Amino acid sequence: MTKYSKTLKIKVVQDYLTSPLGYKLIARKYGIKSNSLVVSWVQRYKAFGPKGLDVLSPKKIFG
Repeated sequence: MTKYSKTLKIKVVQDYLTSPLGYKLIARKYGIKSNSLVVSWVQRYKAFGPKGLDVLSPKKIFG
């Protein structure tokens, strides 16, 4: 289970890109503990578009 949904990530990134608020204020506005997450999401969105914010679930193999 992930802490932040793709929908929320897109909302946060779009808010950052369209408002004068910085990373810290955007993180605070949405209750995100670390502004570095917002930085990461914005960078991934700019590089890969909305697909860059997909929730990744690693395949775990236990043997």
